[in-house]
Amino acid sequence: MAGVMVPLYIYPGTEWDKLISAKAAHPQVPVGAIINVNSGPGTAYSSTWGTYINKLLAAGIQCFAYVWCGEINEFDSNRDCTRDAANWKAWYPGITGAFIDGFHGGYSATGDLQVQRARAAGFAPVCGNPGMDIAESQLTGVDLACVYESAGQPSVAVMQALAAKHGASKNYFLAYSVPTLDSTLVKQAASYCSWLYVTSDVLNNPWDTLPAYFSDIVAALDTVNTVDIILAANNSLITEQQTDKPVEVCLRALSGITGSDTRAVFTAIGNNRRKLYITDSLGVSCAIEIATWDVVNQVAILWVKVPSLAPGKNNDLYLTAGPDLADNPLSGDTGTAAANAVWSNGFRAVYHLAESGNTFIDSTGRGHTGTKVGAVSKADLGQLFSGGYITFPSHPDFSLPIPGSLMATAWFNHPNPAFSSPEYIRFLGKSESNQHEWFLEMYGSQNTARVNRISGYVHNAAGNDGAGDYSQEGVIAPNAWIFVADILECTSPTSGFVTLYRDNARHSGGPVTGSGRQFSEYGITYTPGSAPFTIGSGWPGNGDRWPGKIAEVRIQVKRSVGWISTDYYASSDSLFSYFVGGDNMKVFPAGAQKTATLPITFPAIGACQIEMFMSSDGGTTKATTSGKIAFNPTGAAQNVAFSIKMPAAGGIYKAFGEVSFGGAVVWGFYDVEDIAIPVGTVGPIVWA
Repeated sequence: MAGVMVPLYIYPGTEWDKLISAKAAHPQVPVGAIINVNSGPGTAYSSTWGTYINKLLAAGIQCFAYVWCGEINEFDSNRDCTRDAANWKAWYPGITGAFIDGFHGGYSATGDLQVQRARAAGFAPVCGNPGMDIAESQLTGVDLACVYESAGQPSVAVMQALAAKHGASKNYFLAYSVPTLDSTLVKQAASYCSWLYVTSDVLNNPWDTLPAYFSDIVAALDTVNTVDIILAANNSLITEQQTDKPVEVCLRALSGITGSDTRAVFTAIGNNRRKLYITDSLGVSCAIEIATWDVVNQVAILWVKVPSLAPGKNNDLYLTAGPDLADNPLSGDTGTAAANAVWSNGFRAVYHLAESGNTFIDSTGRGHTGTKVGAVSKADLGQLFSGGYITFPSHPDFSLPIPGSLMATAWFNHPNPAFSSPEYIRFLGKSESNQHEWFLEMYGSQNTARVNRISGYVHNAAGNDGAGDYSQEGVIAPNAWIFVADILECTSPTSGFVTLYRDNARHSGGPVTGSGRQFSEYGITYTPGSAPFTIGSGWPGNGDRWPGKIAEVRIQVKRSVGWISTDYYASSDSLFSYFVGGDNMKVFPAGAQKTATLPITFPAIGACQIEMFMSSDGGTTKATTSGKIAFNPTGAAQNVAFSIKMPAAGGIYKAFGEVSFGGAVVWGFYDVEDIAIPVGTVGPIVWA
């Protein structure tokens, strides 16, 4: 959920009280305040400022310390960042964030230095304020960036562009000279930023009063209802770097590894399927193809282009859907430009085979539309072939380039793999008489030498023997789904290889040092021909007809073993665990070191210890902990800062805590929204 961050360049008093009142009226909405005594912390501690800062913190308002960055040649001793950061921490230790003003693209070297100094002082998050849009490469050091500071609320088009460039989670929008608030734009902005502020105040200083409609800003964000889902990746299945990787996201009664019920998305947005966003761990919004969106049966299949998957990094995805969100410009139904963008990385043709009619759309946008011939019908997954096949006009995209590579992947099953006649059935390929190129086939289990062998072949145009590779792992169970990846590659028509992998990149046919079977072993001279590409048959004219189901057929460039292995899981909804949360769910990378500031009022009983820990099982097991730290309760409002590392395993956790006195636990607490505190009071935890 986006929050309201106010440049509170106002002496403490009634305007500050308005923030506290707005937060109390809308506790779920994040509220932040940039504290600015005098272009920094001032020259000495002020009890007035200290008292009011503590009031903000106790109300659950996150505070940011104003720090002037300065131009690259400006070394004004009155604006020394290191000194100012140290004074902020010494005088007002409850402030956790830093707001670096004057962080301009033209002076990024200084900006980076000031960010380093703010972090060294213990501030997090750090927000840079260039006051304009600048290159993302100049914002890599900050957690947040004010990339819009201008008169008038930003339009949806402007916000979309900024979110696409920097990621919504980084953006902070500041709008002044807005006499009348557009609440609809505020709600839409929640899709494109993490913080915003709008005021009717004007230049030269638009930050010295709050607008009369301030409470309406907070109220508008409180009506942005969203369903939030963490898709926690099983990182053990990601063995190498993969860029622009399409992965499947399924929304249904049983989703992902955990079998989670994700149908709340349909309750939230119904058929408004573009009011859904998926971002990676860096907050980058991902392109989405909406392949299936069935409101009646509450099933959706989405294909998401993830910018990067890699071992040793946070590969989690974050889904947000809500009726008040703007339509996602990076998502679209199959066949739209937005959906085609998912398949931009080396894909020549992609078929989900989810259609009910006679034609089949190529999801890449390259226009390779197919037509069914004979009995082919939509199945629970893919198409059921009952004597028919799907044919696609011949095109170079379906042939092996010389030189170059081609990889065909597909999911398929057979209702009776124990067949004996014919000996084998071709189910995918590009072959006809005197125009043979390549195909995939499977043997029946009655062939004792080739029990349910799955083979990939490349042929001379005239046919006869082919150079092939295979997978043979014994009898295949009836209707068992198999994933196959068949790779053809060559440097010339006579010099090439065929390599076939099954499921999670298992290989059993030939040598895999370098590549699989060589063209030269069988005298192959590969010639691109005019045969159609077919699914459900590898050679229609020869009578081959597949009697089972086929789904997710892709023609693409050669991929690595790691890519293929991840593809097996990523195309079967087996890469992620789904964890469904609510509007107030905080999302942090696994293993991230965070600071949690807890506003707390507790009786002055003497020297105590306090601990915060994360747990996913109601507090029984401490997944990670701050450890016990000294705590001297005064009976008045205090702020306690905990340094705590996020758990390594993906999941939904709650923050728990305990106060100990004399070695014994005398009080326990957890998320304030869920528990009443009989002894003292705890305000909302402020994360940084």
